[in-house]
Amino acid sequence: DWLWLLERNFEKDRAIDALDQAIAATVTRGGAPACRRQVVLTLPEPIHGQTNWGMVGNRALDFNKPEDRIAACAWHVRTTLAKWQALAPKHLDLAGFYWVAEHAHQAADILPRIAADIHAQGKRFFWIPYWTAAGAAQWRQLGFDAAYQQPNHFFNAKVPDTRLDAACAVARTNGLGLEFECDERANSSAEVFRPRLHAYLQAFERHGVKTNAAMAYYEGGGALLQM
Repeated sequence: DWLWLLERNFEKDRAIDALDQAIAATVTRGGAPACRRQVVLTLPEPIHGQTNWGMVGNRALDFNKPEDRIAACAWHVRTTLAKWQALAPKHLDLAGFYWVAEHAHQAADILPRIAADIHAQGKRFFWIPYWTAAGAAQWRQLGFDAAYQQPNHFFNAKVPDTRLDAACAVARTNGLGLEFECDERANSSAEVFRPRLHAYLQAFERHGVKTNAAMAYYEGGGALLQM
């Protein structure tokens, strides 16, 4: 799975290469962008207890051991950097890595060392924990350069809009950014879910997120493209 992710990210005419081509095409129509586009790539979590992940060097890794979990992440980071250098996108820079696990329940012991390794490569480390996720308030101690709070409001119509106010308060207290969330139901079930999308915009305006905080975006099912 880790190899599949690497191959998919660096596949010709897809992912990174496709984005680079899209920017090149835009340049011909409207001129160079104001800044180079920054890319953040996923760093998978080595799942605790896995023993058949594979080899690094001449050693089979055992994810019951913290050292081996760290070794797998270091291998992934270095393999990514080598593939980026080989692809050599003309319009993109690799800004850093995104920790895919949305809580730190099983990784708090390894994350600071993984972060230190990423920083040693001159890259940054990003995270987007879910609502009430373990470790969210300690994101700096875990080694992340930026973290964003998921409100987890849009997806469940039973979650009241006050969740967004609470998420903004938690984010402000802990120095987190906020994540905007929606999926295709904002279009296909607009009567129920379009107001939930609007609630994010209104809450983020009300709490100054729009102007004073970093924002991340999640959208599923091509919702924004449909809009």
